[in-house]
Amino acid sequence: MTIPTPLDDPLRSFLEKVEEGARSEFGLDDRSKDPLDVSILVYDKRRKILKVATANFALEDPRWWLELNYGDGIAGRAYKMNNSRRFAKSDAILHKSPCFYLPTNLIRISSPSEIEEDVVLSVPLRHPKEIRAVYGILTISSKRPSSKLADIKTEDFEAETKYKNFTDQISVIAFEYNSSSRKGSAV
Repeated sequence: MTIPTPLDDPLRSFLEKVEEGARSEFGLDDRSKDPLDVSILVYDKRRKILKVATANFALEDPRWWLELNYGDGIAGRAYKMNNSRRFAKSDAILHKSPCFYLPTNLIRISSPSEIEEDVVLSVPLRHPKEIRAVYGILTISSKRPSSKLADIKTEDFEAETKYKNFTDQISVIAFEYNSSSRKGSAV
């Protein structure tokens, strides 16, 4: 079980920097107009689940205790495929496409309109020197239908494309944090 990240934890300030970077890089509105949920999920090899390592969720938010099986949900698919994934509710409704979103109760939904978030973006955090080694998933979501997150294409995060430098910077910072502060961790 994940314990919510205390407000004074260094990971909280890391997430704030990630959020600020995302707002700048993607041209998103400020917090008052487009509040974002930002989280990093990690894979627990022993239990074979993806779980929240840190997030800016409220303390009582049930997502803190979310545990996804390998490949489940948007973040789980991003982890399994080592590829960015984006869910936009409006696209899913318009194209009647499958939405791999799993709510906190892990019961598959029948319609995208049941989903709280309007946009969910999950991006693999890779080892700086070995891109096949995914050690976490950065997830950014918005409940605002007009969020510019919906305009982002997942292919913009791959290869030498538009946002690759942004995710590479986050990966390096997160990897350095993980290496220095979690030595001996099972995750």
